[in-house]
Amino acid sequence: MTSARPRRTPGARAALTVLSTLAVLSVLSVLAGCTAGPSDRPALATWGAPTGGTGGSGTAAPGTGVVPAPTVRWQECPERVPEIDPGTGLTFRVDCAQVPVERSSLGGSSIVARMQLTRARTAELPEDAVPLIVLPDEPGRPAGDQVATVAAGLTEDVRGRYAVVVPDLVGTGRSDGVDCVADESVDTLSTLAADPTSGAGATRLDRLARDLTFDCSEIVGGTLSLVDSAAAAGDLETVRVALGLPELTLLGRGFGATLAGLVIDRTPDRVTAAVLDAPFDPSVGPTGRAADRARAAEAAFDDFAAACTTGPDCPLGPDPRGRITELVAGLEETGGVRGSVGSVTGGTVLLTLLLSLGEPAGWPELAAAVGALADAVSAGTPTRAPAGVVRSLLQDRLGGDAAATLMTGRLLYACNDTADRLPAAQLAPAAQQMRAEAPLFGAFSVGLVALCSTWPAAERALTGFSVAGAAPILVLAAADDPVAPAVGVQAVARQLPSSVLVTWRSAQHGSYPVSGCVSAAVDAYLTDGHLPPDRTVCPP
Repeated sequence: MTSARPRRTPGARAALTVLSTLAVLSVLSVLAGCTAGPSDRPALATWGAPTGGTGGSGTAAPGTGVVPAPTVRWQECPERVPEIDPGTGLTFRVDCAQVPVERSSLGGSSIVARMQLTRARTAELPEDAVPLIVLPDEPGRPAGDQVATVAAGLTEDVRGRYAVVVPDLVGTGRSDGVDCVADESVDTLSTLAADPTSGAGATRLDRLARDLTFDCSEIVGGTLSLVDSAAAAGDLETVRVALGLPELTLLGRGFGATLAGLVIDRTPDRVTAAVLDAPFDPSVGPTGRAADRARAAEAAFDDFAAACTTGPDCPLGPDPRGRITELVAGLEETGGVRGSVGSVTGGTVLLTLLLSLGEPAGWPELAAAVGALADAVSAGTPTRAPAGVVRSLLQDRLGGDAAATLMTGRLLYACNDTADRLPAAQLAPAAQQMRAEAPLFGAFSVGLVALCSTWPAAERALTGFSVAGAAPILVLAAADDPVAPAVGVQAVARQLPSSVLVTWRSAQHGSYPVSGCVSAAVDAYLTDGHLPPDRTVCPP
């Protein structure tokens, strides 16, 4: 790095844990900052430990009827994990365990990492209660810290039957968490152009992609490609054996739902039940998924606009789509505005909408924030305060103070799960095509695919499911979900012959347990094994 470039430091966040055959090392947290001068990155380190043997227990042969002896030791969590859900006041007994998992590259090198499990039980459940493995909506979120909230978010019938077990996937949270995205990169992502596939917008996006690859390659080292969903699915088989279970019961949302599908695809005879809430279709590449998501976001935006205009005093006026289009165009023409907590561009507005439309409960706040900014920009009045509100809303959607850590997990799994490596300029034709189908979100959504353009080659890119002999599976979709479009969820259901699809007429991302109709179907399935008719549709 040249001395003219601002120093990039991957943030005052949790230390990157590094295992060694001789000792356990830590790369200490470095203060986030942006100052002129030469790079003072932490010393190069390799995540994981080279293996000299096996990384954990063996597996019981399928069909033998042999149940593995449990090797997990549940004990007090090494760092305090909340036992009370602040939203409901529900209290749980919480404990933790670590499971060693082995990951191998196609080149023959292997590492052993530690996977942390966090368990929450109601006071009435015994120590040997059947575990329900709940898989996270996003790979970067330290799910174990939220185990009480996760358990409280399930229905009473499910909490009364299962011990809720939440894994931190390897490379995230307390499972040898990797932390390689700089705060500066989060800021750049937050201020991209509305069309990041052309002109200066493409140049800035390509520079961001190179920075992300450089930072993570330097911090993680040669094992960067081992943090992927295929390996995570294998880790869960190791977890099954460590827990002494003949079969797993899984509940996943979003990314976690797709991961549950991979587990079923890999070991169909070792999953007794699974709920896949809003999975994405792994047979579709990232450009196709981005296009699907843009179309779904347009439909969700129409729902958002209708909800705004049917209420009193819509902050976006009688034509929310026209108002947002005008705002984005104005910000692009002027290069954006400076807010109290950062700049706001047309891309900032679009990313805020994309990350917010899947939560209808937050639509009034979203309309008020974006509407106030639109009023200020069109009237030529000071924009600092309203721009700051929009930027703060986006920062909250990205994860607040943990945004860089969460972005690390998202980036690692997203880039390692696909073989596509397309720079922004090569995505321009697809972006142009999507403008006709998704005028607001098409170009921006497709452009984000370029974040992986300089990433190392994937070792185990995802493909579609091809499952035979699986137990009955419950798949959940929301008709206008902008995060996991229904078209992709329907494709997943078709690839899983033993599945039953339930669709909720909503734009909410994640149907369970928000919809009472969906919750009744899930509860009957998880507690009694009863499935609703295939293609059941739940009312709004």
